[in-house]
Amino acid sequence: MLFRSAISGSACFNAPATVLSATGYGIKWYSNATLLPAAKLHDGNNFIPTVILVGNYSYFVTQTGPASQCESPATQVTYTVLALPAAPGNTDKAICQGNPNPALQASGSSIRWYDNPAGSLLGSGGLYTPPASVSAAGTYTYYATQTDANNCQSLTTPVKLVINAIPLKPVMDK
Repeated sequence: MLFRSAISGSACFNAPATVLSATGYGIKWYSNATLLPAAKLHDGNNFIPTVILVGNYSYFVTQTGPASQCESPATQVTYTVLALPAAPGNTDKAICQGNPNPALQASGSSIRWYDNPAGSLLGSGGLYTPPASVSAAGTYTYYATQTDANNCQSLTTPVKLVINAIPLKPVMDK
């Protein structure tokens, strides 16, 4: 009986789980090395972990011989739920109406800019300049994230552009 392979995996916190897979015959997944029926989680080559907290989790996978129906020793597979990076630091800006929009700044790694927390990607990099069409007096909020080496994306941090209205000309008394 040849147990071909079992592959460990990982996923970022709050992201869809990564499928763990094993190749062989009659694959069974267990939550611990006892291999007792109560510890069996799944039958089949692919298994999707349901853990959601940050940490390392061990699963044990076996195969059953097609002729003998004997179960192999277990191979340990590790599944890791990765922590998200911290939200990037930000610098809000304020200008007077009629001035060009300044570049907004967020500090961190692989910064991405969005129009709302779950919105459309506007740009990437530490600086983002709102378009010239953003010109009316008011507060405009953009959202930045950073992505770490594991490709986990942080929660958003708001970055604000305040465009202050120009006051009216003074009135002269006669």
